[in-house]
Amino acid sequence: MSVSLRRLAPAALAALLALLLTALLGASPAAAAGSSIIKGTVTVPAGASLEAQVVLAWLPTAKGSDFASVAVLDEKGRFVLTGLTSGTGYQISVLDVTGKVASGYYTPAGLVPAAAQATLLRTGTTGISLRTAASARATAIRIVLPADGAEPSWPPQGFYVVEPGNGRLTALAGNVALSSATASSVASALSATGQWPTAPRTTSLVASGSTGAQVVSFPTRGLASGAAYTFAIPYGNTDNPAGFLKSFYYSGDDTVITKKLSAAATFTGATTRIDVHVLGATAKTPPTVTGTAKVGALVRSSKATWDLAGTVTFQWLRDGVAIAGATSSAYRVQDADRGARLSVRETLRPKVAGYANGVSTSARVPVV
Repeated sequence: MSVSLRRLAPAALAALLALLLTALLGASPAAAAGSSIIKGTVTVPAGASLEAQVVLAWLPTAKGSDFASVAVLDEKGRFVLTGLTSGTGYQISVLDVTGKVASGYYTPAGLVPAAAQATLLRTGTTGISLRTAASARATAIRIVLPADGAEPSWPPQGFYVVEPGNGRLTALAGNVALSSATASSVASALSATGQWPTAPRTTSLVASGSTGAQVVSFPTRGLASGAAYTFAIPYGNTDNPAGFLKSFYYSGDDTVITKKLSAAATFTGATTRIDVHVLGATAKTPPTVTGTAKVGALVRSSKATWDLAGTVTFQWLRDGVAIAGATSSAYRVQDADRGARLSVRETLRPKVAGYANGVSTSARVPVV
């Protein structure tokens, strides 16, 4: 499903979130003949709902939405993960659709936020207890759009908080807007086919930034305080794991989103807010170092050319490391530069609010 970033209205947000999560996770995998199960219970803190919990089984190498099994809870908090391969070990996680509970993986001592910390459980394991804890305070995930009305050429397929490194779903961005009743219906739809929430109507923008940039805010909880997360906007087909991994990822508050999960920036649970810029300045040609790079000589930056107007700043680099105080368009080569390679990094801050800064770095030249 694709949506316009500028046309998300508060009244439509809950329905949109429900639809996106159902589209991502789909129906519960059917149990195969001769397969095994893992059984247990989930306990939740006061104020959280058993009906909003989803339990997932993952192979240790799984990425994106490539979970092996999914289960919802009965009225006593019990779950059964089916369709698992006999004799195989799995990581077991719990996700609260409303985000009132912090997502995490099973260990005997309690839930942990990262897959690398999880206890591996073999099929046939029963009686495990997933003791959940309340979420950290909500983080406002703000999608920042340019004031000139520009939007990305690709249609977003959803908005998710994911685990760094493996891209596994941790929380549905904007889950604060989900009611318990909506969350319960979404969780139930994960274990049966054909239960799709109604598609939302999209109307006006959620919020405007004070600087003139346009901002769509997704208040999000379900995170553990101090744990590391990143944010993903899939542009591929979220109905399959490979499609879910075709995403743009948060890369810092002043930096445009990246297609590389390995390059994604992280934020921690309980962070007040992050700003996700979907468009930014792009260099048409990089800067170049002009002049002879020898000790005592003055070298200059031949400016990059950009697709946007804005203000340019410079930073000279020695073997890729910033040189303290070297922030003008010219640099006098120092004794410390002998045997090194110099380059210059140019940053453009766009004139139009809402675009991320552009960064371009010259080729390195040896000091002779």
